[in-house]
Formats: sequence, structure tokens, C-alpha cells
Amino acid sequence: MRQHNNNKKSTTIITRSRKLHQQKEGK
Repeated sequence: MRQHNNNKKSTTIITRSRKLHQQKEGK
């Protein structure tokens, strides 16, 4: 359970980074 929570946190950071990258490409 602890590992799952940690994994979710990492995924959130990756998603946020990907969103920023997409915005840069869009511009």
C-alpha cells in the first residue's frame, strides 16, 4: 500500500511535467 501511494505521487509529477511540455509545444 505504501509503495502504491508513492507510485501515484510520481505519476502525478510526470503528468504535470508532460502537461507543461505539451503547452510549450502548442505555443
